[in-house]
Amino acid sequence: MRHHIFLRLALRLGVGGLIALATALSSSDAQSSSPRLVGADPNGSGFPAVYGDIPADQAEFISTPDRIKSTIASGAPMAIWEALEHGEKVECLDCIAAVAPLLYDSRSAKTREIAAWWLRRRIFGVFGPGEVISRVFALRES
Repeated sequence: MRHHIFLRLALRLGVGGLIALATALSSSDAQSSSPRLVGADPNGSGFPAVYGDIPADQAEFISTPDRIKSTIASGAPMAIWEALEHGEKVECLDCIAAVAPLLYDSRSAKTREIAAWWLRRRIFGVFGPGEVISRVFALRES
């Protein structure tokens, strides 16, 4: 019995050592092609000044308040996630009333998560005696 345990241990160590040796000998430094410089137009403004020659569909966009509200009305969880994530720093007091009910969305935990994440940046809706947080605490206490 001891002989089998010793043999199995030796086999595992031997195979592990061979794998480590093969990895060490076959690996090389990670390399990439030289980075493409994006030249911003100093006289331009907006997207071209910031992103240069990058195609517009490959750069992030910022959600507008209208997009946030219309996406929430659509009810599509992934679209809501994208609109709120891209609208992280958009100041929209009207959007608070649209986003707040998503905290109670029973269909999607992801929607509840992104709604809470987005609302945390809204001082009038979350911090202090905010309307949204007051409702959440009142519901929790009842």
